[in-house]
Amino acid sequence: MANKFAVTALVAALTLGGGWLVYQNIGGTSGNTVESDREGWFLPELRSKLNDVRRIEFTKADTVVRMQSDGSSWTATDFGGYALRFDSVREFLLQVASLKDAQKKTSSPSRHADLGLAAVVEAAEDPRAYGAPQPSTLLKLWTDGAEPELALWIGRGKWQPSQGVYVRLDGDDQCWAADGQLRPVDDTKRWMDTKVVSMSAVDVASVAITGDLITTISRPDAETDFACDATEPEGREWKPVGAFSAITSSLSYTNFENVELASAERYQSAATRTVTWTHFDGTAIVAEFWQVEGGCWARFSGEEYANWAYYFGSAKADVWFQGLSDWSDEFAEEGEAVEEESKE
Repeated sequence: MANKFAVTALVAALTLGGGWLVYQNIGGTSGNTVESDREGWFLPELRSKLNDVRRIEFTKADTVVRMQSDGSSWTATDFGGYALRFDSVREFLLQVASLKDAQKKTSSPSRHADLGLAAVVEAAEDPRAYGAPQPSTLLKLWTDGAEPELALWIGRGKWQPSQGVYVRLDGDDQCWAADGQLRPVDDTKRWMDTKVVSMSAVDVASVAITGDLITTISRPDAETDFACDATEPEGREWKPVGAFSAITSSLSYTNFENVELASAERYQSAATRTVTWTHFDGTAIVAEFWQVEGGCWARFSGEEYANWAYYFGSAKADVWFQGLSDWSDEFAEEGEAVEEESKE
């Protein structure tokens, strides 16, 4: 009688710091196992170790991006341990483990640059020109050991006959074209949640400013326009429509451009300006701003923000540092007003 083999698939939910990975282990009744690479995986051994990855490092030219995990969350090593979006890290690790059906390409170091896999690339006269050599990204993954579990050069993407990427194991000249996607990062902030505090404009009852300007903008209810307790500058009057709308609504969108620990020397001195947005329910968000060239650094109230300072560019800083002249217009001379009306 012919031997009968029962092929079973064991689907294990591997906890990847709170996420999961479906991993197949295929075996027969005889106890013999089919090698993982028979499934076409480029890095079969890594697939069983994703739970244990504790450090990730990307090196591209002079840029190094590092992140680490305590087993339950991921943080940015180069940003004082600022939290990263777990889903972003998990997705990338799954992409690495899912590379498959690799085809051998060149093993000649002189041709590594053609696939974006050269360890060193000479600077192009115009790096943005089509076909100009681009620096490769070296990915390293660590588990608990001092030596990386994986060191992989990531090169150009490919689209035919299927979507994939050129890769090369560090220390090995052999290049491969593997099916799958890899999106290495050269800026850790891409994996951060850059939105901080939030308060909808319709919920703002008042905005109190101290520091380089002392004034309060308030309204009794959501149907009433804001009013300022300061006197209009000489020769000016408050804008008739939306005079204070920019600053009162500025917490509706607060995505920072950079972040650092609030222990830096800058934050030991008094803030340039402090602004308090108060909700109709009485809760408030307090922000301290340090004005710098091109923008400002900010610290926000709230336990989750206590250790951090956030940088915002000029578009946001210009709003937070608005003053009386920004909220008012020059008086129009009566004759000028009549002349403008006659033109119409």
